[in-house]
Amino acid sequence: MLTPYISHISPIVIPDFVGVGYQCRFDPTLFTAQSAQQLGVEFPESLHRAVTKRQAEFIAGRYLAKRCLAALGGGETQVGIGQHRAPLWPEGMTGSISHSNNRAVCIVQPLEMAEQGIGIDIEQCMTDSTANSVKNTIINDAEYNLIMNHYVSFAEGLTAVFSAKESLFK
Repeated sequence: MLTPYISHISPIVIPDFVGVGYQCRFDPTLFTAQSAQQLGVEFPESLHRAVTKRQAEFIAGRYLAKRCLAALGGGETQVGIGQHRAPLWPEGMTGSISHSNNRAVCIVQPLEMAEQGIGIDIEQCMTDSTANSVKNTIINDAEYNLIMNHYVSFAEGLTAVFSAKESLFK
């Protein structure tokens, strides 16, 4: 049974990707303590003190991971929490989860199909103010020059570089 806080579930189609992906929308204001149970997703102890938005995005991402694994024949497998809160994929699988702006995405593939792992990230474009205040923590001078030479907007370019780095980290 689906909980009303998750909607618009659809597959993600990535050319030449040998795996499965899903995306959804979620509404943190509709998230309840029962949502995880309704979706069949374990609600980790470490999440009990988190704000509702964090709980909602975590459960949405893990629900999509569960759907991806089931589509790949993984059954009712749960995805644990590893170092730096990274997903712990079941043996033989690898994947990536991201969420931003009440949207979650997940891609999963058999480990033997991934040459070095996979990563996915979604971000809302930074404002000019945010981009200028965080740029020194995200990029170096060479990356700054690349952005300035290839993007119309510094905020868009920094968001793209940040998202690429997040994908690699994941």
